[in-house]
Amino acid sequence: MNSSIIIIFLAITLAAVLGQDHGPGSEEFKKVADECKNKLNASDDDMKFMMNRSAPTSRTAQCLMACIKKGIGCMNPDNTINVDNAKKQLEGMKENKKEMYDKVVKSLTECKALETPETDECAAAKKFNDCMMTNRD
Repeated sequence: MNSSIIIIFLAITLAAVLGQDHGPGSEEFKKVADECKNKLNASDDDMKFMMNRSAPTSRTAQCLMACIKKGIGCMNPDNTINVDNAKKQLEGMKENKKEMYDKVVKSLTECKALETPETDECAAAKKFNDCMMTNRD
């Protein structure tokens, strides 16, 4: 998957999408990220994957991703991805970056179709992230 799609997917994780008030600079995002960091006793190193726009590798970082996804409404309580909400968060890019929007929505839809029940929210977030990273165009 090209780096732009990976960045967009991570932007969903961070809710850093155009026109939203849940972006990384927003008070809402900071609140969710701080709550998750404290809840998981995560270190600054665990949070680096977000800053580096890369996949989380440690268990704590994977759980942090799941917590943030749930906090911003992109992951359901049953550990499935909420594609409809993720698409809503991407609405701001639809007009200016239509081709990228379409690719990300296609990947979200395809990964959702491949989703299997997962009782472990950290593993669910990692599996979905891995799918988005490997599910090219």
